[in-house]
Amino acid sequence: MKIFLTGASGFVGGAVTKQLRDNHTILAMSRSETSDEKINRLGIEPIRSSLGEVDPGQLDGIDAIIHCAAYVEEWGPYEAYHKINVDGTK
Repeated sequence: MKIFLTGASGFVGGAVTKQLRDNHTILAMSRSETSDEKINRLGIEPIRSSLGEVDPGQLDGIDAIIHCAAYVEEWGPYEAYHKINVDGTK
């Protein structure tokens, strides 16, 4: 299966990646060079994009999407949580 995963450079997404990478092809969303490095260390391919701005061409051949990216600060503006945690899922 070919999977597009958000949040692979984070705690939850990294754990999901480690569980799936041996039996599946995983492409991981990356928003920065730092994320690229973390994703590369996991042995998967980073795809540069942002939530809500994924080019449909980046999803060609994708069988499943796993959304592990989240805004997880202790507090912050409602808009930030909604944009990432709700709109990002859309």
